[in-house]
Amino acid sequence: MEDLAKELKMDPVDLREKNLIDGEYVTPSGLRIDNGGYREVFNKAKEIYRSIKERGKSLIVFAEQVSIPPGESARVTVGNGKVKVIVPSGPHGQAHRSTFAKIASQVLGVSQDVIEVITGTTEGVKEGVGSFGSRTASVAGSAVTVASKSVLESLKSRGVTIEEALNSQDEVSVEVFFKGDVIFSAGAHVAVVGLDGYFPRVKEYYAFDDVGKAFIEEEVEGQIIGGVLQGVSQVLWEEAKYDENGMPLIGSIADEGVPSAVEASYKVIPGVVEFPSSLPDGARGVGEAGTTGSVAAVVIALEKLLGKKVTKTPIDPDFALS
Repeated sequence: MEDLAKELKMDPVDLREKNLIDGEYVTPSGLRIDNGGYREVFNKAKEIYRSIKERGKSLIVFAEQVSIPPGESARVTVGNGKVKVIVPSGPHGQAHRSTFAKIASQVLGVSQDVIEVITGTTEGVKEGVGSFGSRTASVAGSAVTVASKSVLESLKSRGVTIEEALNSQDEVSVEVFFKGDVIFSAGAHVAVVGLDGYFPRVKEYYAFDDVGKAFIEEEVEGQIIGGVLQGVSQVLWEEAKYDENGMPLIGSIADEGVPSAVEASYKVIPGVVEFPSSLPDGARGVGEAGTTGSVAAVVIALEKLLGKKVTKTPIDPDFALS
């Protein structure tokens, strides 16, 4: 987009705005991109971008594909004083248990204190798919939503309230396997970079992401901030070095250039946008948004600051000063 804007003698931000999706869109290859907050995140990023007077700045836009297919299972069981929620999708830092507990609590109308969430196992459900592709809150959360609603319908058909079922020794249990089409989560990020002596560095970073529905906003923001750090690290520090014979020159991940708190001292300002998806729980994806946006945003900002193209990462001081 930057190269095309230069060839057309256009502002690259205006070129991106001209190509934004409004409503649902089907690509020439047949991929359906669902309606989302593409313009909403862009407008917020554009306002910030225009207010920054420094040369080393960028605005990028992306749409993260959320892997809804092939679906996901969930089982919700009510009785014996608690609600048990089983979801095969396993967490590795995304607050799955808290999210599923909140979804079940909102649908069933019970306190989260009585909800037990079990993740990362197919014991108690017939099948499971897993956590990848920014899919958990969207597809697994929708499975929890549908299962919880089905429990309420089952209780209603029996003339039993949720409170009565909760305190009963007889359990009511429903398992579902929720399926859906691919959806997208839009993001618009702004990076501001500079030079700290010989070293390129990020000064400020703004991340506006359409997450559909933020069940726990501080957890969503944490994922965005962590993703940004990962992307910035790829651009500025991390490198798996090999010799001419293909032998690795690193002994562990610590030798790759993993940033410490000193290097990661730049300011990240996340901006959560909620444009609900068509899924039962309204969620979209956010797990890879920070990394997806930050690699491009930081590279382009550095290209503008240095006045030359970046062809590989990480960017070392010699390149910045040459």
